[in-house]
Amino acid sequence: LSFFVKNIKKIRIAKKLSQTAFAKLFGLKRTTLGAYEEGRAEAKNDTLIKISDYFKISIDILLKEEITVNQIFGFDSNLLFKNKEIPLITTFDLEAFKLKKDDVNFIKSLKKISLPQEYRHIKIAVENPKNRIVLYDSYDFEK
Repeated sequence: LSFFVKNIKKIRIAKKLSQTAFAKLFGLKRTTLGAYEEGRAEAKNDTLIKISDYFKISIDILLKEEITVNQIFGFDSNLLFKNKEIPLITTFDLEAFKLKKDDVNFIKSLKKISLPQEYRHIKIAVENPKNRIVLYDSYDFEK
């Protein structure tokens, strides 16, 4: 079977769509979609474009490789391995930060720590007097 045959069925199942519901999205008959999924018919170019645009999956991928569930749902697994840098307020910087927390250049001048993307909501790290780092999702960490 071609990649397209496998991919449209995989997309349909992953998105929990019946053949009828999937076909309706693209102005097709259910029997036409069934023929695509069984490899008895090939989709027209305009249908390929509609499917590609709707699911935001390139035509190249639809036709040339077996699609992954991550691709179907638009999940970029590379994000798991990219880190995010946030400012670190050391005990030495704390008093200056209280005065300059709205100064973008001051914030940029601070030391940075790197966190995994799963902490993307974290805005700032603060060193407490016990030399421990505490993470905050706001610059108003004193509240």
